[in-house]
Amino acid sequence: MPLLPFRLHTEPDQIAVRDGVVFVLFLDAQHVDVADAVGRLYDRYLAAIDPTSLEWLWASGDTYKPATPRRRQQFRRRLTAAAAVHWPDERISIKGGCKRYEPGAHRFEYWGAAAAAVVDGEEPPPKPPASTVEIWFPTELPDHIGRAAFTKLLIDLADEVPFASGYCSLAFNLDDWAQGPAAIHITGPAFRHPGMDVHCTWSTALYIETKVRGAYWLTLVGPTAFAALRKPVDEVRATLGAEITVHEMASGIAIEAGDELRPGDLNRGDDLPLVRRVAALLEPVTLLQDLGAFGFAGDPVQSFIDWQRRHTREP
Repeated sequence: MPLLPFRLHTEPDQIAVRDGVVFVLFLDAQHVDVADAVGRLYDRYLAAIDPTSLEWLWASGDTYKPATPRRRQQFRRRLTAAAAVHWPDERISIKGGCKRYEPGAHRFEYWGAAAAAVVDGEEPPPKPPASTVEIWFPTELPDHIGRAAFTKLLIDLADEVPFASGYCSLAFNLDDWAQGPAAIHITGPAFRHPGMDVHCTWSTALYIETKVRGAYWLTLVGPTAFAALRKPVDEVRATLGAEITVHEMASGIAIEAGDELRPGDLNRGDDLPLVRRVAALLEPVTLLQDLGAFGFAGDPVQSFIDWQRRHTREP
């Protein structure tokens, strides 16, 4: 039985988890320094989709509200350096193709980090979390516009910002508030289908710094992580082989593990060998996150660690 499309209902008329394509960028920078660049990224994203597909907007308070023209304008103004002076720690989201409290087919979410406060007489403050951009696309979009065109769109989006790392993958998409209870139900499918991401961008941002989160269909490696690999681009290409494409970018490289974006299925012997090849290359600069885990069945921390190792351990 095919995995996709995937819909998990926690209530008869309420979707808690749905399949989609997620694109995540981690920025080793404060909100005030990247707000303008993220605003340009958002404009490019809107130009690539039907903007009317974004129906719900969250910019303050604790609930999504209808994305009226006025609220859209306010949303865009917050993605500027001028606004960041007054809002140094930002979190905004706009989504669509869903009910108000469901995960959508489309989404643009930005978390802009502020510098940690300095207190006289104390040790230097901890490094602030990464600022992040998270974008959702419908699962069918890459095939609809063509894989090459979709890859170009992602690279063009990423080129707008100084990313430290990032990735694009099929994913089990769910809202923050549903992550704990819903993730328990997707533990089995997540282990069976290694090409499906279980993203927890909000907690990963606390620990990732300049590392990569793992290997995916498209994996972005920023300048610090790329330098740590101690391999020039030509050697990376030779190591990965001709089936894997390495795109050179302003802020690093993007590694495309073949031309097929698929979930994989360990029960049928599909362990995504190209992605595993990328994982082996990136293992020295990959974050293994044992904090901030949520929702996996059994021992949630150990299950989360095991899931992160899905491309490097034996199937």
